Amino acid sequence: DWWIAVEAGVDGKADLTKPAGAGEENQRSQTRRTQARNNPNQDPTVSLVDEARALGIPLSTTLEASLRVRVKAERDRRWQEENREGIEQYNAMIERYGVFSDDVRLF
Repeated sequence: DWWIAVEAGVDGKADLTKPAGAGEENQRSQTRRTQARNNPNQDPTVSLVDEARALGIPLSTTLEASLRVRVKAERDRRWQEENREGIEQYNAMIERYGVFSDDVRLF
């Protein structure tokens, strides 16, 4: 991560600042993005990562959050596929017989 803590503030929390040379890094990132746009063989991911860094987007936590969403979606999809037959049978039973509270509920 390119942010560093420099000193504790009044409330005891660390103040965050960009390290020395961050402006130069920003300029280099801008140059790489310009070069990437002008080079059709350049991997677009490189410029995207550079831009995310320049905007202060934390790459590791963003990747982790995205992976959590994708992994959960894939697990859910596989669970539904593995249990498709049982779900269809259950739904057919409910369609035919209803649920136990059909006569009790007020909505």
